[in-house]
Amino acid sequence: MNASANGANVSAKVVELAKDFMLVDYCGKVYRIDFDRYPYFRNCFLCELYNVKASAAGLHWPDADI
Repeated sequence: MNASANGANVSAKVVELAKDFMLVDYCGKVYRIDFDRYPYFRNCFLCELYNVKASAAGLHWPDADI
């Protein structure tokens, strides 16, 4: 997902999904999101996890309401 904030290109995409974590590329930097720390991701469907939206404020998973 791409968005524009103050003329800057903001993007996010899930680059890897594992049993206990996912890696998200947010504006060119890869972040690891551990499901032990954020347990609400464990109950999501794959399609919900892959639909990540980016904004200047951060990341949002609208299908999962996160």
